Amino acid sequence: MNDLHGAAFAFGPFRLEAEQGIVTRDGETVVLTPKEFNTLVVLVEAGGRVVRKEELIERIWPDSFVGDGSLARNISVLRKALGESLIETIPRRGYRLTLPVELAGSKTETSNVGNATGTATVSVPFVIPSPTEVVPGVQPESKRQARDWRHSPVRWAIFASLLVLGGILSLLVRGTSSTSVVRGNAVPARIAVLPFANYTGVDQQSYLCDGLTEAMISELSRLSPSELGVIARTSVMKYKQTTKTIPEIARDLKVDYVLESSVRSAGDRLLVTTQLVRGDDASNLWTGEYERELRNVLDVQQQVSIAIASEIRIHLSSATQVRLQRSHGVDPEAFRDYLLGRYYWNKRNKEGLFKSVEFFNRAISRDPRYARAYSGLADAYLVLGGGYIPDVEAYAKARTAALKAVELDNSLAEAYASLAYEKFVNERDWAGADQDYQKAIALDPGYATARQWYALYLLAMSRPEEAIQQVDRALELDPLSLPVAYNAGRIYFEAGRHAAGLALTRRALDIDPNNAPTHGSLAAEYLSTGVYDQAIAEFRAAQKLRGGYSPYAIEVAHVYAVEGWRTAARDTLEPLLSDPKWGEVAPYSFAVTFAALGQKDKAFRWLRKSVEDHSCTVNEISTDQALDPLRGDARFAEIRRQFRLPG
Repeated sequence: MNDLHGAAFAFGPFRLEAEQGIVTRDGETVVLTPKEFNTLVVLVEAGGRVVRKEELIERIWPDSFVGDGSLARNISVLRKALGESLIETIPRRGYRLTLPVELAGSKTETSNVGNATGTATVSVPFVIPSPTEVVPGVQPESKRQARDWRHSPVRWAIFASLLVLGGILSLLVRGTSSTSVVRGNAVPARIAVLPFANYTGVDQQSYLCDGLTEAMISELSRLSPSELGVIARTSVMKYKQTTKTIPEIARDLKVDYVLESSVRSAGDRLLVTTQLVRGDDASNLWTGEYERELRNVLDVQQQVSIAIASEIRIHLSSATQVRLQRSHGVDPEAFRDYLLGRYYWNKRNKEGLFKSVEFFNRAISRDPRYARAYSGLADAYLVLGGGYIPDVEAYAKARTAALKAVELDNSLAEAYASLAYEKFVNERDWAGADQDYQKAIALDPGYATARQWYALYLLAMSRPEEAIQQVDRALELDPLSLPVAYNAGRIYFEAGRHAAGLALTRRALDIDPNNAPTHGSLAAEYLSTGVYDQAIAEFRAAQKLRGGYSPYAIEVAHVYAVEGWRTAARDTLEPLLSDPKWGEVAPYSFAVTFAALGQKDKAFRWLRKSVEDHSCTVNEISTDQALDPLRGDARFAEIRRQFRLPG
């Protein structure tokens, strides 16, 4: 059939008369508005193909600045009118019809719908009539203007970020359903905030969307942790380019609800849309849409942040209410630099870490009272202290930045966690570290990194069961996090639960097979259990991935020494010892290798060097079995006293 004028489409019990604007179910007319009908037409004519949100919006509202909220409301109405399972949500992409579509032939009377014959499956282009309605609060624009917003200048992004930090939770207030996300006081609901979709038309704005995602997670996680659990950033970012459905994501992360959000801009206007969907069936619970003139965007932060707590019906402590009433104003350019700093910091590679330091410092230069920028700078130096720059230098800079962040904002959980980690690995202030870790967790119980770091501290303090409790909670909050997974493996293994430790470390490799520290952790576990061939293979894999000067090359000699192959161990050590660079970056690995060879004087010389340059932490002194040959020596007791440990 070539002439589709007046064509009808059949799908399941439904029939759609395109020209007449009518849809029926088993012969009974289903009442829809023109926009709802047009939405269905686009999905029907796609014939089961996924239709992107941008395509739907452009075809249904070609002359207006409209966000996902209007589209989501149409989808919600169609599901209620035609059946929840008829339209499937494809996260971060769009929607598709779940029933096969057939061309049912041209009809002039809807009373004969049930008699259609000669059907054939097609995907038919269809021209949607021009819109006749105006989106509330937005004046119609020309087609040229409506499309020009995709290429707006960068400056809108800065204000977008301010909106999120100041009150992005308010987007949920305008929801179309009063359904509460909390199921009751006994069992907290769990929610995953998917990465914000970038509909600005500018790929370089991905750092902004990542920042908005992180801000939303942070705000939600602090509302009422006993009633609402929020999956951490690392795990949800795995779904940035996913093709998985909402139910699949919900099963992966074991959540009840999923929050989808997107960002658009038009000149000096910003439109952020967010929708809450049920995890098991992807049904839409409510949709929020927030659009304002950018110069006035901070006016609403207090009222809307408090209103969202009322909307989702959770109890807020008095301290939380006070926090929600605070102003979140910040210099726009400083905030942009902060977001870029976090974007590069999250890459966790050498280049990214140094770029993050640059952007955090730029943010501080623009706004010297910006606490989060100091906290980000502290985190950057803490990670750089893991072998990229001298530990003592890195930790000193991290401490200065963390103290400044706490001074400027004593409610910032990230700053207390950074300060606690520095006290733990650098100052050896055990009581101070414990206090600051607990403060960080109290301020933000959903901050998985604080719990992961605290677990390592508890293990070093010979409190293994408490360590396991904390790392288990970190795994719940951030189930797809690589650092949490491999540190969990280490904690379980050192606590004597070897099988569980090995399983967790292998799980970390499933998350990222090319991560050198994970291969190194697995090698150490194989070494401890006497699986020497696999230990050597894993250390060599780690060295290949890390490259350059790293402890993994020396650890191969350590395995040979433990295995009793003294000649192989010495042959491996000799070329490394001739290059002073190796001793600068990995003195601890030389210490344990010489300990295994029975050369205690050399072992203690290298061990003292690692203690002095802070590359050896209390975790190794307290738990590493590789130091067992040295523990009975009086010199080891002196090192324990240097770490302020008893006996």
